[in-house]
Amino acid sequence: MNENAVSRKKGWRLAAVLFVFFAVLAAFAWLTWFWQARHWDNIKLIEIITMLKISVEGTSEIIMRNFRMTVLLPSAVLAAVLSLLLICLRRWKGVRLFSRIGAILCALALIAAGVFAAVRLDLPGYLSSSTTDSEFIEEHYVDPNRVEITFPENKRNLIYIWLESVESTYTDPAHGGAFEKDVIPELTAIAEENPTFTGPEGGVNGGVSTLGTTWTMGALFAQTCGLPLKIPITNNSMSFQDTFFPGVTTLGDILAAEGYQQGFLIGSKGEFGGRKIYFTEHGGYTVWDHPYSQEVGEIPEDYKVWWGYEDQKLFTFAKKHITDMAATGEPFNFSMLTVDTHFPDGYVCPLCDENYEGSQYSMVMSCSSKQVSEFIGWIKAQPFYDNTTVVLTGDHITMNVDYCADIDPDYQRKTYTVILNPDPSAKETGYRRSYATMDLFPTTLAALGARIEGDRLGLGTNLYSEKQTYVETFGAAELDRLLGLHSDFMDRLSGIDGVIYELSEAFSDIDLEMKAEFTDETATFTVYNLDQYADKFERVEIFAEIMRENTRTTLRQRRTTQNEDGSYSATFKIADFKDHDEFLVNVYVLTSAGRIKVSVSYECVFSEKKLTDPRTDTGVTRAASPLA
Repeated sequence: MNENAVSRKKGWRLAAVLFVFFAVLAAFAWLTWFWQARHWDNIKLIEIITMLKISVEGTSEIIMRNFRMTVLLPSAVLAAVLSLLLICLRRWKGVRLFSRIGAILCALALIAAGVFAAVRLDLPGYLSSSTTDSEFIEEHYVDPNRVEITFPENKRNLIYIWLESVESTYTDPAHGGAFEKDVIPELTAIAEENPTFTGPEGGVNGGVSTLGTTWTMGALFAQTCGLPLKIPITNNSMSFQDTFFPGVTTLGDILAAEGYQQGFLIGSKGEFGGRKIYFTEHGGYTVWDHPYSQEVGEIPEDYKVWWGYEDQKLFTFAKKHITDMAATGEPFNFSMLTVDTHFPDGYVCPLCDENYEGSQYSMVMSCSSKQVSEFIGWIKAQPFYDNTTVVLTGDHITMNVDYCADIDPDYQRKTYTVILNPDPSAKETGYRRSYATMDLFPTTLAALGARIEGDRLGLGTNLYSEKQTYVETFGAAELDRLLGLHSDFMDRLSGIDGVIYELSEAFSDIDLEMKAEFTDETATFTVYNLDQYADKFERVEIFAEIMRENTRTTLRQRRTTQNEDGSYSATFKIADFKDHDEFLVNVYVLTSAGRIKVSVSYECVFSEKKLTDPRTDTGVTRAASPLA
């Protein structure tokens, strides 16, 4: 074979490889775009980036299978068919030109896909906003630690129910919705019986899903701390973090400090989206998820449907957990998240009416409405209900782009929100409120009878007050724009900003000492040698925690008070730890960059009244008052 023939053969092979390479990449890019648009058409680029940076472990197998079937499989088939075709044509004289032209066209198609996605996702706008520093969030943020929050002496229980993708949109126009037929009539009836910020118009109202709150973890975060979920795009994924926004004080943190027992029930895997670490870190929630139910025998070890298990089981398990929490006589916060109504079309369980006239998604919504109504009826029949407030709300508007495609584009879609049995001190304003889901943070506390200095927490406004929400002040569109601008303040709160690591390095050199003093009813932990660094932190906190596998769970947390000798002390009730005789005692400081752990994990055994320093394996228990 002469040199020209060898050269032509190599040239054909290179052209063929490039043809297949660009063809598969172009197909993958376009198919991925269409798949994404089908599922997340109303989501913004910054939110997609945030979701990709937070753990996706536990994603529904149905969604992943759909991606494999509609994106990966066609791309693989194209690669195989095109490769086979080129092999068959390898002796054709025009195969090299054909491959070259094909490679060029496919490369252009790949570029076109990138340009199309950039335009549809407003990449220029995203780059502009993400590089434009704004102090809006920092200037308007109200730190719960800097205002007075006063609870009534008789603390009310809280049951917080997040309804996956449920909107007020699904009711008919007569009740404030946009559907010709009300697909959630039972939920509409609950709203009619418990008017919530609707004013004299009645019907159903709800919160706007602003930027950073349009998917589940963003929604849960916003409703419990009053902030959008935004993380620094230049840092590593939060999947690799062992903290979740340590700089924020949440609903769980506040209730934990008030002595509430807290639990979070989900029918999926807790790690998905960072939910487990968020709720365990902020308030010491017990997380009952799909793996938990497998471990304790509530479901078979190999049982998995939809995202884990269906809501029919979820409501059954919820009744048990609530009953157990109520039996302790201590105030409780029970939170749960449904899942059957998740996009794309929901999960059809045995309770669904297969003869329902409408789409599968409407059938599932209708089925969920009935199940939630029955569950609310059960709660109202329990002896603890008189002293219990129930928050019933959608987490965010649905991601099913086809489901609301026919409604008026000027209609403002909102989550479904109703508050049942609020404290008598929580009086509505008498007019219909326009608000964001972030406003539920202070509003929930007010519904429990808590008085909030200034009626704002985070970026949220107490809806029982006369103070305007930021949706009422700026409008939903302008608020979205302001929230989309880059915020150094949010970077610091996230705990993955470089500043927090610099401070962690500074605190790592502290020769911290801890002593413990036990009585029959209390344990007081005192920390020494922090006072010399007092200019670097705002306060000192002591956490009682346990470690299960790689998950840290907070049992109780207490703010310390500073003693005359410069040490810091916090007292815990032994009765609060009746189910945990052994646990770890950790010291945290709250800084401008977030909450930082500054101690080794001291080992405490209540039954032995013993606190051990793991560095020396010696006890540091004392029976005297704080040392001078």
